[in-house]
Amino acid sequence: MLTDMLGIGIDWGSSNIRAWLLRGDGKPLAEGRLATGLKDARARGFEHVLKDVLKLLPDTNGLPAVACGMVGARDGWMEIPYLPCPTDPKAILAGIRAVPRQALSIIPGLAQHRPNADVMRGEETQLLGILTKHEGGTICLPGTHSKWVRIKDGQVSGFRTHATGDTFAALRSASICAALTEPSPFDPQAYREGIHHAAREPLTSALFQARSRVVMGHMQPGEAYWFLSGLLIGAELTSELESATQPIRLFADGALHDLYRLAFDTLDCGIDSASADDMTCLGLAHALHHLRGQ
Repeated sequence: MLTDMLGIGIDWGSSNIRAWLLRGDGKPLAEGRLATGLKDARARGFEHVLKDVLKLLPDTNGLPAVACGMVGARDGWMEIPYLPCPTDPKAILAGIRAVPRQALSIIPGLAQHRPNADVMRGEETQLLGILTKHEGGTICLPGTHSKWVRIKDGQVSGFRTHATGDTFAALRSASICAALTEPSPFDPQAYREGIHHAAREPLTSALFQARSRVVMGHMQPGEAYWFLSGLLIGAELTSELESATQPIRLFADGALHDLYRLAFDTLDCGIDSASADDMTCLGLAHALHHLRGQ
């Protein structure tokens, strides 16, 4: 095995676990994924799930491991207190705590009390990576609960969460939009139309268009699906761009990156973008360097 192995970094979420064998520069040498949620981990025992995770990676004996995400939440393996914002990388690293009798440490999440109560777990590790490269501006971290983070002078000065993905799932499963929207191949025209409409109309009014346009024959259910997606992502961007400080940077991967990138372009907002997974690995590597006293 390569001699530049630093340790094991784990992104332990509510429903999935991703683990990487990391080099000193944060580049992964190997990766493993486990579809085990917190509920199942509690039932089986977190220590047994950790062993299963480590089996997915080669030659991990004796290497330190650090995890971020919901494993450190109240209903996770061990609750790691939130750090208040503003905060910086040194404070985040100092807040890492070891799980008793286990070769695992957990990174703390971040909390904000004012102007609005808000929390994050997992994204702070992406920010550890991001802050090695950028000292100011606005960071967009899309997801089920998208985070918009304000960076100033190398610190996390504040953030705001949008439950965009959660709302989309809820509308498609338990609202009047459910029966009239239908998953279909990506429709950029309907998606852009939703983005533009969200910029012009209040969201609670705009959402009903995903139903009324189908009822009136102006859209097919497949088009309404992407129109609804555009409405929600467009509303998120419209509300944040009013106060965002430049430069604005998007960190995402795969289809989520493409959707948000197109939404920014549709609103004529120039941004830089890069991989969120790369930043997670880089942040986990920084935590491992800290644990090794490097």
